[in-house]
Amino acid sequence: MITKENLNKMNYNEQIAIIGETNRPPGGIRTIMDLVKNVYFTPDTKILEIGTSTGFTAVELAKRTNSKITSIDINEESIKIAKDRAKEHGVTDNINFLVADAMNLPFQDEEFDIVFSGNIISYIPDREKALSEYMRVLKDNGVLFATPMYYLHEPNNSLMMKVRNALKMDIKIDYESYWQKFFDNPNLELFLEEKFDFDYISDLKIGKYVEDIQKTNERFLNAQNMDDETIQEFLRLYRENIYLFRDNLSNMGYSELFLRKNKFKFDKELFLASKRIDKIGRKI
Repeated sequence: MITKENLNKMNYNEQIAIIGETNRPPGGIRTIMDLVKNVYFTPDTKILEIGTSTGFTAVELAKRTNSKITSIDINEESIKIAKDRAKEHGVTDNINFLVADAMNLPFQDEEFDIVFSGNIISYIPDREKALSEYMRVLKDNGVLFATPMYYLHEPNNSLMMKVRNALKMDIKIDYESYWQKFFDNPNLELFLEEKFDFDYISDLKIGKYVEDIQKTNERFLNAQNMDDETIQEFLRLYRENIYLFRDNLSNMGYSELFLRKNKFKFDKELFLASKRIDKIGRKI
């Protein structure tokens, strides 16, 4: 049984498993659609998703590609919710959910055509070890798709202390240049990149979001067998963290990185092009 004391010891990812929040990759459904549009999928394509959380990405990929998906997460409660989600959406035959560690993947060498990493690598203690594991299980000419988040400018110390406390880990202050260097691997070829800034979400929208989540995901809260006082404490912490991450994300952006495992690269492109921008800043 979850108590108020337990709640305050949990990190944010453990908390969202309680309410079954749909935890999406940076950019949400648009990010998944960008992958589907830019990479070739068949029913025989084998996808490994790292850090599935409550299963949103796995379910969407299953519905949109009909490929074979293996999704892992280190949190057992999240995996349970992900399995329920897949069952609700009728895609259990396409997805294998496992509790596993990204730094020690339980798979054969060159087993997967695509590795979907999202931003989870930001939270892995040994990032280099995780990347080496991604590379090990990825086939030659396979695609590593990552969406790392980074700060656009230096955040203040007070904000970072609160974020680290919510996540229960000493997260690093990473900038875009860090990830460019991190993924600059002799066996990885960056063939497509898109960059985004996070939108600022109003207090009104956040309040409505929390209210809606409480209603639509009531069954997850009820399944935890918490007393009324503990439920109210959970909702207070949850709402507080949503506001906190809104403030944090307003300082951040992310990139969609399409990387191909390739020992033999073409020479670097020179004459590139950018999407045309209209007068009010929209891509056309």
